[in-house]
Amino acid sequence: MSTTGVEQQARLDLRPFAVTRGDERTKEPKGLVLSRARLKVTIQLPVGSEPGEYEVQVLDANLKSRAVSIGKAAIIDYVTTLQTTLDTSALPAGGYQLAIRREGYDWQLFALQLQ
Repeated sequence: MSTTGVEQQARLDLRPFAVTRGDERTKEPKGLVLSRARLKVTIQLPVGSEPGEYEVQVLDANLKSRAVSIGKAAIIDYVTTLQTTLDTSALPAGGYQLAIRREGYDWQLFALQLQ
Protein backbone atom coordinates (compact mmCIF):
# COMPACT_ATOMS: atom_id res chain seq x y z
CA MET A 1 0.00 0.00 0.00
CA SER A 2 1.53 3.31 -1.08
CA THR A 3 1.26 6.39 1.13
CA THR A 4 2.85 8.75 -1.40
CA GLY A 5 1.43 12.23 -0.99
CA VAL A 6 -0.45 11.34 2.20
CA GLU A 7 0.76 12.92 5.42
CA GLN A 8 0.90 10.76 8.52
CA GLN A 9 0.25 12.26 11.94
CA ALA A 10 3.15 12.20 14.41
CA ARG A 11 3.63 13.58 17.92
CA LEU A 12 6.87 14.26 19.77
CA ASP A 13 6.97 15.31 23.42
CA LEU A 14 10.19 17.16 24.26
CA ARG A 15 9.07 18.21 27.74
CA PRO A 16 10.91 15.34 29.52
CA PHE A 17 14.16 16.63 27.94
CA ALA A 18 13.94 20.06 29.59
CA VAL A 19 16.95 21.09 31.65
CA THR A 20 15.94 21.36 35.28
CA ARG A 21 17.63 23.15 38.13
CA GLY A 22 19.26 21.35 41.01
CA ASP A 23 21.23 18.15 41.31
CA GLU A 24 18.17 15.92 41.21
CA ARG A 25 18.75 13.16 38.66
CA THR A 26 15.57 12.00 36.98
CA LYS A 27 15.40 8.89 34.87
CA GLU A 28 16.43 9.27 31.24
CA PRO A 29 13.43 10.01 28.98
CA LYS A 30 12.53 7.55 26.24
CA GLY A 31 14.09 8.33 22.87
CA LEU A 32 12.19 10.07 20.09
CA VAL A 33 10.93 7.92 17.22
CA LEU A 34 9.45 8.98 13.87
CA SER A 35 8.32 7.03 10.84
CA ARG A 36 10.00 7.44 7.49
CA ALA A 37 7.14 9.27 5.73
CA ARG A 38 5.62 12.64 4.95
CA LEU A 39 4.69 13.73 8.44
CA LYS A 40 2.44 16.32 9.97
CA VAL A 41 4.27 16.64 13.27
CA THR A 42 3.01 18.09 16.53
CA ILE A 43 5.96 18.83 18.82
CA GLN A 44 5.40 19.65 22.47
CA LEU A 45 8.39 21.87 23.26
CA PRO A 46 10.36 21.84 26.53
CA VAL A 47 8.92 23.81 29.45
CA GLY A 48 9.81 27.48 29.14
CA SER A 49 9.81 27.53 25.33
CA GLU A 50 8.26 30.66 23.87
CA PRO A 51 5.63 30.82 21.12
CA GLY A 52 6.84 31.96 17.70
CA GLU A 53 8.47 30.68 14.56
CA TYR A 54 10.81 27.69 14.83
CA GLU A 55 13.13 25.93 12.41
CA VAL A 56 13.27 22.13 12.57
CA GLN A 57 15.96 19.93 10.99
CA VAL A 58 16.76 16.23 10.92
CA LEU A 59 20.55 15.84 11.02
CA ASP A 60 22.49 12.72 10.07
CA ALA A 61 25.51 11.29 11.96
CA ASN A 62 27.75 13.95 10.34
CA LEU A 63 25.31 16.68 11.47
CA LYS A 64 24.37 17.29 7.84
CA SER A 65 20.81 18.54 7.38
CA ARG A 66 18.66 15.85 5.74
CA ALA A 67 15.17 17.35 6.22
CA VAL A 68 14.10 20.92 7.06
CA SER A 69 10.87 22.65 7.96
CA ILE A 70 9.60 25.80 9.61
CA GLY A 71 6.57 26.03 11.83
CA LYS A 72 4.82 28.26 14.30
CA ALA A 73 4.52 27.37 17.97
CA ALA A 74 1.58 28.45 20.10
CA ILE A 75 0.54 27.72 23.66
CA ILE A 76 -2.09 24.97 23.59
CA ASP A 77 -3.42 23.64 26.93
CA TYR A 78 -0.53 25.35 28.77
CA VAL A 79 2.13 23.67 26.57
CA THR A 80 4.12 25.45 23.86
CA THR A 81 3.23 23.32 20.85
CA LEU A 82 4.85 23.47 17.41
CA GLN A 83 3.05 22.16 14.36
CA THR A 84 4.93 21.59 11.13
CA THR A 85 5.37 19.17 8.25
CA LEU A 86 8.51 17.10 7.81
CA ASP A 87 9.35 14.72 4.98
CA THR A 88 11.55 11.86 6.19
CA SER A 89 10.38 9.38 3.54
CA ALA A 90 13.64 9.42 1.54
CA LEU A 91 15.89 8.92 4.58
CA PRO A 92 17.27 5.51 5.58
CA ALA A 93 16.17 4.09 8.92
CA GLY A 94 18.56 4.71 11.79
CA GLY A 95 19.82 7.26 14.27
CA TYR A 96 19.59 11.02 13.69
CA GLN A 97 19.47 14.26 15.64
CA LEU A 98 16.34 16.41 15.75
CA ALA A 99 17.48 20.04 15.80
CA ILE A 100 15.06 22.79 16.80
CA ARG A 101 15.58 26.50 17.29
CA ARG A 102 13.53 29.63 17.64
CA GLU A 103 14.65 32.46 15.37
CA GLY A 104 17.65 34.21 16.95
CA TYR A 105 18.37 31.40 19.45
CA ASP A 106 20.75 28.43 19.60
CA TRP A 107 19.89 24.97 18.30
CA GLN A 108 18.61 22.32 20.71
CA LEU A 109 19.49 18.75 19.70
CA PHE A 110 17.53 15.61 20.57
CA ALA A 111 18.38 12.00 19.69
CA LEU A 112 15.94 10.73 17.07
CA GLN A 113 15.33 7.28 15.62
CA LEU A 114 13.74 6.90 12.17
CA GLN A 115 12.01 3.59 11.49
